[in-house]
Order: sequence, then structure tokens, then C-alpha cells
Amino acid sequence: MAKELATEQLLTVEQGFEEKVRRIDEILQSLSDEEMRKFALFFERQLDFHKRPQIVEMELIITYRCNLACDYCFMRKQNLCMDKETALKAIEFLLLFSKEHPFVNVTFFGGEPLLYLGLMEEVAEYVTERAKQMGKKVHFACTTNGTLLSEKALDFARSFGFLYLLSLDGSKQTHDLHRKFENGMGSFEFIASKLPLLKRKQGWLGARVTVTPETIGQLAEGVKELFEMGINQFLIGLVHEAEWDEEALKEIER
Repeated sequence: MAKELATEQLLTVEQGFEEKVRRIDEILQSLSDEEMRKFALFFERQLDFHKRPQIVEMELIITYRCNLACDYCFMRKQNLCMDKETALKAIEFLLLFSKEHPFVNVTFFGGEPLLYLGLMEEVAEYVTERAKQMGKKVHFACTTNGTLLSEKALDFARSFGFLYLLSLDGSKQTHDLHRKFENGMGSFEFIASKLPLLKRKQGWLGARVTVTPETIGQLAEGVKELFEMGINQFLIGLVHEAEWDEEALKEIER
């Protein structure tokens, strides 16, 4: 009985499909050559849209430029910047392919994204308005080296409900080993001077800690020091492209 029912349902589906194909064929026969060309392009786009999975998160790389010269940075010595038109097209792509999902996540990234705070503001205003029109919400995030934090940048973050994540590699000695300004001066003290402002305006402080073979031995000490400075959360990652010898690997385990 169950087998007969399944067969009957399959036949119904096939008949329904055949009816849809017949209706499409009738439409195609009524089209001119130019209309047929437009229909083919439209159908190709629709197929592409429905085959793709939902996309709900985007790291928007505002620029490859940075005011630091960290020697382990994978974007080092690149000078590319995103223009407004490209940024808004990326946002439209995200909103379109988020499909029926109720929200999207946009992370401002770089390089140093705060070099282009104006573009970040324009993008945030645009995606918030477009998402509202589509019945969606937007969540923002931003990773920054912290050197360009200001009242204006923090007020912008507060108005759009997101928090800055700082790139801080540990103690002053550890951080300054790799994260320097172009003139060779370490950036730790300059970033540390911004923490009271960040604490007052943002409250929560998070650190993205990048670890190399040279600094792995000081990781625990560095995290403790940053915690005592007011950092609440740590995202710790290794520079995988570095040469991790046996001694450095043992330090990870320790």
C-alpha cells in the first residue's frame, strides 16, 4: 500500500513538472529573438541564485593599507583601497544571497580600516537602510590596530551597535617585536594610551593576539598583563606561515 502511494505521488509530481515545462515552452514560442536572449540571461541568473547557499557573513576589506608595518602581515606592502562603488556592490551581493535569512554580519577589516572611517560610515548607513527595506537586521564588527581610535570612531561604533577588536600581541616587549610603525618604533605604548578612552566609550575590550615562534614562550605572561590592563576577551591565533621548529612546538604544548 505504501509503495503504491509513493508511486502515485511521484506520478503527480512528474505530471506537475510536465505542465510547468509545457507552459514555459508556450512562453518561449511567443518570444522574439531579442526577448529570447534576455530570457536566457534572466534564467541563467536565477539558476545561479538558487544553486548558491545562503551567505550571511562578509569581511569587507576596506583597504590593504596600514599605518603599521607588522612583519608577519600577509597584506604587507600592498596599497590597494576599496572605492565606495565596490563596497556598496559587495553589500548588495551579501543582502541578495542572504536570501530569507533574517540578518547579515558585516566585519570591517584591513589593512587598517580606520584609515577610511568615512567609507565605513557610508557603508554602515547604506546597509542598515537597505536591510531595513528588506526586513533584515545588520550586525557589525571591526578589527583595528587601535592607533587611530578617536571619539568620532567610537561614537560611530556605538551608533551602529558594534565593538572594536584590538590587535594586541601581549606585553610591550612581545607586541613591539613585530608590530611597529614604519619608522621602526613599537606601537604598544601608543595603543595602550587609547585604552582608557576605549574603556569609557565601549566598556568591553577584546584583543586579537597573534603568536609567532619567537613570542610563543611569552604568551601566558602577555595574556595576564593585558588582562590586568582591562582586556576582557582574547582571540589567540598562530602565524601558520612561520617556521615552527621542534622547540617552538613544544612551547605551544607547554
